[in-house]
Amino acid sequence: RNICEAAGMTEHCDFVEQSAEDSGKRPDLIVRLPGEGLIPIDAKVPYAEYERMVAETDPVERKALLKNHGEVVRTTMLNLAKRDDPSLLGGHIDFTVMFIPIESVAAAAFEARPDLQQEAIDRSILIVTPVTLIALLRTVGLYWRQEKLAKNAQEIWEAARVLHERIQKFQVHLGKV
Repeated sequence: RNICEAAGMTEHCDFVEQSAEDSGKRPDLIVRLPGEGLIPIDAKVPYAEYERMVAETDPVERKALLKNHGEVVRTTMLNLAKRDDPSLLGGHIDFTVMFIPIESVAAAAFEARPDLQQEAIDRSILIVTPVTLIALLRTVGLYWRQEKLAKNAQEIWEAARVLHERIQKFQVHLGKV
């Protein structure tokens, strides 16, 4: 929620958090897009293998723990991909965001499995960190601003059309006078 708010979004307008009574099958956060689109965001912290790797001094064991960490993150992503967010949430969903709140944890997973992000994208999962999540949410904010501008332009056009019709009527009546 803090990252959404830092990106300029408002709770219950631009995004909705999972409530405490919800089952674990719902995403932690759902970001609304113009046109009934949704972006489900699930925070995942696959940290145990990473923590062991950082503490390990033996390079061979460290490399094995790095590989294990990459597999744990991949398994987490695959489990997230199995969840059917479109039928669970309704609305149009292009991808689900897997949010890893610690940059170094994600970087280590990508180091262990360089193909991880592409595999995730192929499964409609986008793995993000705090920096990339802020960028994504600011982009969503731009879409909302564009939507509001388009709506305002449509309202101005409609008001101008009505004004033009009234001026024409006024001109007809003025001509009769």
